Amino acid sequence: MNVRAAALAVALAAACAGVRPAAPAWTFPDAFDATQIVSASGDGPPMELVASLRRRGGDYEVTLFDPVFGAPLLSAAVRGGAHEVREIGPAIGHAGEARRLLDVLASVYGRAYPAPREDATGASTLAYAIRLSEFGAPSGCAFPGRIDVTASGGARVEVRTLEVTCPAPGSRDR
Repeated sequence: MNVRAAALAVALAAACAGVRPAAPAWTFPDAFDATQIVSASGDGPPMELVASLRRRGGDYEVTLFDPVFGAPLLSAAVRGGAHEVREIGPAIGHAGEARRLLDVLASVYGRAYPAPREDATGASTLAYAIRLSEFGAPSGCAFPGRIDVTASGGARVEVRTLEVTCPAPGSRDR
């Protein structure tokens, strides 16, 4: 082996010795249906809603319901990157808030997180911090029982998963 090849081999070995494999990432299932209780607090009075959330790849559909009467307050979706706001009740707000909700859903449910340690993981963006915990739910899906989102302005959203199902790969419901 010539000197140049030996030097390259040593440099490569030294470089590889300092590289550790990344910890496995955790992601939400690519397809799921979830029923959740959403508690939000911030500038206005605290709000509690029931959410029905559906994900199929990059498409999301969410309906927020009044927890007492079960009436839908907001129904919105993002399909193929396009936002669709189908219904807004007066207690939720305007279309801009629905679009922002869909963007947050895609950010929370569409990212990779560090592998959970001590039953929790999380991530941060410039706008908010996300914490996922309580992964032990026997639902057949790898899904957190609790999701906490704290906005940089102090608003907080706590999501408690009541039920979640994941369609089998290749099923018609995907």
